[in-house]
Amino acid sequence: MNRPGHRTAAVRMVLTAGMVTLGVLAAGCAPDHPAGSGTPVPVPSSSAVAPSTSSSSAAPSPTASDPSSPADSTATASPIQSSTPTPTPTPEPFDAYPAYATVALDLRQTASADAQASSELKRADKVQVIGDDLNGYTPVSHDGEKYWVTTGFLSTTKPEPLPTAVKAPVATMWTTTELNVRTTPLLGGGVLGVLASGEQVTTAGSVAGNFTLVNYRGQTGWVVSKYLTATKPKPKTASTAGVTLDNRCTTGLVICISKTDRQLRLVQDGKIVLSLAARFGSEAGPTREGTFKIEWRDKDWVSKMYGSKMPYAMFFSGGEAIHYSSDFAARGYAGNSHGCVNIRSMSGLQYLWDHAPVGTKVVVYR
Repeated sequence: MNRPGHRTAAVRMVLTAGMVTLGVLAAGCAPDHPAGSGTPVPVPSSSAVAPSTSSSSAAPSPTASDPSSPADSTATASPIQSSTPTPTPTPEPFDAYPAYATVALDLRQTASADAQASSELKRADKVQVIGDDLNGYTPVSHDGEKYWVTTGFLSTTKPEPLPTAVKAPVATMWTTTELNVRTTPLLGGGVLGVLASGEQVTTAGSVAGNFTLVNYRGQTGWVVSKYLTATKPKPKTASTAGVTLDNRCTTGLVICISKTDRQLRLVQDGKIVLSLAARFGSEAGPTREGTFKIEWRDKDWVSKMYGSKMPYAMFFSGGEAIHYSSDFAARGYAGNSHGCVNIRSMSGLQYLWDHAPVGTKVVVYR
């Protein structure tokens, strides 16, 4: 026969077991760290005893797992590693300034020759330079838009007006001195290249002020008119006054080449008949020195090694030759040959060709 006390104890045991089961289920489903809290969710202990009805008003004693328990004084929080980001350097501000186009210039969208030109500046058009040069181009502002123009053709002063070009007959002319070929008919215009003294040119049908338009290396440029002549000049001759010739150059017909003077001289029995400016090989590929002779010649020779034209080539030592050089005519002594003797006067070289046949003695010295 069950007594009421026994039934009460049984009910208490069932309730206790049920609470333990619920606590285990709750611990298995809840996240370890609920959102918004850094404290673990308390899990009821299996040893917990359900409060009796007589002590339901008593406050439970705090346990180590109770959120209300004070933190362990021996626990040390891990320090938070903080890193200060490296500040991005601020570029120095560019002081924009006004400038003028000295020639007609394409306005490009990017700093590249491949960029399409969307517009064009005319000579003396004003722009605002707004940044540093990049890849040979200068950033400018024009009509409120950013563009890039070729570096080197802007000036802070407004260029003077160009002289008016008028038609003129096309003619064959010769230069009387070394002559700059310019992009505009002004002494301050850009230089396309240099014509050698005595070089033949063809005019292009226009004159402007003191300048004549001529054909030059597949394009046109302006030269000072007074240094052109319609009569082919005779090659200049030179006396031996002030010139010390190598002893090997004093007898017979000799092409006497001095590296020190940078001159090629045609000498007949000690008398200088012709003197031409000459350019030689570099230190890495010097022009050979010694006594040689013209072995063979070709007016239209093209280098098989470099693919460059060598007009009026006169070979005197293996692959080394005396020949005309368009690069020497354009850049002067800024460059050098691959070992040959470069001549920049076409008319002077033609005279040498006509007067120095195969077998002519050649002396190269310092």
